[in-house]
Amino acid sequence: MKNKMKCFACVKVVYFLMSLIFAFNNCFSQDNKFGIDCENVNAVNSNLFVHDDGTPFVLNEFYDSIIYLEGQKFNGTIKICSEQNIQTLFSYRYGLLHGSVKTFDTTGVLRECNYYDSSRFTYSEHYYENGSIERKGAYEKKNKSGVWIYYYPNLRIRTIEDYSNNISGKWFYFFENGQLLKIEEYLNSKKNGEFVHYYENGTISSVEYWKDNLKNGTWKYYFENAQTWKVENYVNGVEEGNWTEYYINGNIKEQIQFKNEVFDGERKEYYENGILKTYQNWGEGQKNGYCYYYNEKGKVICEEQYRNGILINKKGHF
Repeated sequence: MKNKMKCFACVKVVYFLMSLIFAFNNCFSQDNKFGIDCENVNAVNSNLFVHDDGTPFVLNEFYDSIIYLEGQKFNGTIKICSEQNIQTLFSYRYGLLHGSVKTFDTTGVLRECNYYDSSRFTYSEHYYENGSIERKGAYEKKNKSGVWIYYYPNLRIRTIEDYSNNISGKWFYFFENGQLLKIEEYLNSKKNGEFVHYYENGTISSVEYWKDNLKNGTWKYYFENAQTWKVENYVNGVEEGNWTEYYINGNIKEQIQFKNEVFDGERKEYYENGILKTYQNWGEGQKNGYCYYYNEKGKVICEEQYRNGILINKKGHF
């Protein structure tokens, strides 16, 4: 009985091995449109390629393993094709990825080109559907390194990002017409320093200040005609001090005071002609004391009295 079971097991092993050989030969037959093709080479190890529904699929072994051919470390190019079109080209030297790995779309346009040095990922380029460059930059230990440049389809620069020194330096952004959009400063991967934003006509839109990813200092915003729009103040990410907003004609629209992120002190609103519209008193985020409301001629039309945010008296003036 035991001998019969051993014999049966041997038959199963032989059948399994024959199935693998048949699958391998079938995968790389000349009549098959899907497969791996090498320059001057008929086949490589079958475990590097999978196709179950007719769609090529690349395993990580292409990037991480040493490729052998007939016992020798492979030198040359591996091609992955679909419907007669090349999808990916892998370049090898001494069994390791070395040189370019190119990926194409279904129309044959190059969409991505990555560069390797003995399987070490060093550089990358990506392309738009029209074939123009979309972005490019270097890698170190699989992380972005150095200066990366992004482009619009019209080939104008869209973004310049600096990943040097643990992301320390200035980043630049541009409108599609080439005009500067904004400048950002980083230190050790954190927002640090001055951030300047621009309108498309070249005038400054805003100036911000950051420290360790927190808003700090006086922030200023501008209308497109360069007139000041808003002034804000921050301390370690918290709203503090006087904030002012302006109309486009230069007159003050609103003045408020913050203390530890809440209203604390006077709050004034103005009509566009400069006449006071509202006067309020705040303490620790609540209305306290008297509040006055005015018409456009400067006459008081309403008077209110608050205590700890609760209205205790109101009087109208007609």
